[in-house]
Amino acid sequence: MVTDPTRMITSAHEALTVAETMLATSGVGFSGAGGNAVAAGGLWESQAAPPLACLLYAASPLGNGLGMPWVLDAVQDFGIDELEGDQQIPEIGRPSWLTAYGLCEQPKLAAPLYAVIAGMDSRLRDSIKITVSKAVTPWLRLGLSADEGAPYLSAVDRIAVESFDVRMLDEPDATLFVIAPNTGSVAGAAVALIDSIVRHFRRKMANHQLTHRLLLELDEVCNACPLPDLLTYVGESAGLGVNILATVQASSHFDVVFGPKYADALRDMFPGTLIMYGAHERYLLEQASHWLGETTRRTESYEPTGGSRGQSSQFGQAIGWQELLPQTREEAQLLQRGTAGERVVIPDWSEFLPFFDQAVQRRIKKAQ
Repeated sequence: MVTDPTRMITSAHEALTVAETMLATSGVGFSGAGGNAVAAGGLWESQAAPPLACLLYAASPLGNGLGMPWVLDAVQDFGIDELEGDQQIPEIGRPSWLTAYGLCEQPKLAAPLYAVIAGMDSRLRDSIKITVSKAVTPWLRLGLSADEGAPYLSAVDRIAVESFDVRMLDEPDATLFVIAPNTGSVAGAAVALIDSIVRHFRRKMANHQLTHRLLLELDEVCNACPLPDLLTYVGESAGLGVNILATVQASSHFDVVFGPKYADALRDMFPGTLIMYGAHERYLLEQASHWLGETTRRTESYEPTGGSRGQSSQFGQAIGWQELLPQTREEAQLLQRGTAGERVVIPDWSEFLPFFDQAVQRRIKKAQ
């Protein structure tokens, strides 16, 4: 199964939203500071969003329905090149920006694209083309990976390869595994996919069509799926129909990918945090210790030479944040907003399996 964002476009508004998401995450996976910045905006991104939306709309079921393979070809050709000498006349209707203009019936998307190819300075036009090309790079890599694996698939398997349809998740027992490498640019495709899933459940929630909530488990979220709107999703999770479980090795990774202020807001807004053994999350633990209030703590000192003892009282925190640190690999501190949390047990996998099997059997018997 492959991901094709054009398959989920049902309106011009959806096409523009998908285009903005692709542009916002076009640098994900590339080295350097620019590659780690996932904030939307910028001059070229704002200029490239309507033309890219027009290309996506043209390749969607509302257009020719040819999907991202057509977009990858069209991005590289404006379709208005002048012929020189005996140069062969190009094919009419070939994948190009001009063809996308003809396929898109939305003037507010088609007009900006036509303005780029017909009335804009060539240097500015090429800059917008480069920006759009960068946004679709993740699907170029996915296409190359699919071509490499195609010879090893049987004819039946090749026919069975289909594009992901977000409506598959309307089934309560449906599960989708998304595997994205933490190198290269494919992470941008994963971000666009997750964003489309969240928007689908948001629409269902707004239209009172939500029958079940979705659990979104994002493992190594900073590497494989740095969502530009993660803070918004966390803040609106109750009204999105989506529960978010994000996993990182250290919350300081948020600072690197999203920025210090964004990372602080994420730490504050997640309603619960599980801190496992070895994670030195002082900021979170200090906040948790504040909820126990202040009290009078007595200390006793002993003089080894004279044998005298002294006592003193100090008014301050009831416990120090260090006392909340897990002490073994089988322990973790579960922090819940408004409390100091509680110590929980994390059993070894071999010990967990019997409990899991028992829970599954009880659920099967209950269903019968």
